[in-house]
Amino acid sequence: MKNFKFCIFASVFFLALYGCSEPSKNKSGLSEDTYEDTGIEPIPMTFPAGTNTIYKARADFYESVEPQKFVHPKKWMVYMAATGWTDKGKGIVYRTSADAAQVALVKNFIRANDLYGKVGVAWIQYDKNPSASFVESLDVVPGNFIPLFLKADGPYVDYYIYSPAERYKASSTSQRYDLWLKQYMSVAIPNGDDYVTNSEFHKIQGFDDLEGEYWDQWARHFFVVDPDGMVVDAYLSNIGHRRAFSAKQPINSLIHHLNLDSDELIIPKLFQENYSSEYSAPYYDQVMQEFVDGLPRSMKLE
Repeated sequence: MKNFKFCIFASVFFLALYGCSEPSKNKSGLSEDTYEDTGIEPIPMTFPAGTNTIYKARADFYESVEPQKFVHPKKWMVYMAATGWTDKGKGIVYRTSADAAQVALVKNFIRANDLYGKVGVAWIQYDKNPSASFVESLDVVPGNFIPLFLKADGPYVDYYIYSPAERYKASSTSQRYDLWLKQYMSVAIPNGDDYVTNSEFHKIQGFDDLEGEYWDQWARHFFVVDPDGMVVDAYLSNIGHRRAFSAKQPINSLIHHLNLDSDELIIPKLFQENYSSEYSAPYYDQVMQEFVDGLPRSMKLE
């Protein structure tokens, strides 16, 4: 009888210890221990087009509302910078779908964990839009500059921002791509109007070669920015390496900087996939060149 009572006691004890505990809602395993520090000192968030940067809020994506000048709101923000029309590497449809999926994971994390009023999410399109005929619904909805390759109702973000960069030479309205990113790289050292690096790895990869493949990498980048507009982490995909950052890094950055209890967070299992997205000439230039290339020789202007 004593043995029987002991077995009952032991069963109840171990059931209480292991069997009755709630399964973790954090399926990703992200925590303070998995946080990836990008090693930069807080620095102001800037946009390639500077004061010419414009945006639409999600509620206005398909409304007849002209884009407005964008100013960083007074809250934490996760900015995903990605291209809308670049067509070298993975094709436009695959790449925009992959980028949209990753930024949606960040947005879902914020909503699931009641951070909506504290943290916002934005997509920065940093390549140029083609002519109006290639941009969805411009004839119907004035100022709708969201690329038609993105899902029908636009990406799942609070703001869609248009701020194009220049690849080789700055213009009166846009900054050079490499100069925009270098300020957020821990390996970049200011040197006059440009930057140098002491990293042998990045030198070998092509950091100093403006026209090389190093700066042809126009993939998705994540910037985690505090309410004062200071970048605390910048995850730059494929720059000097072949790694495309995913929702994991900005979510983990928020866990770190907002001192969130990872055991109490709702996070699904997150996926990460490398992909190639490289600079290409503006889409309408490509289309025109393909058209010209297809003309009979007798019709081409010499």
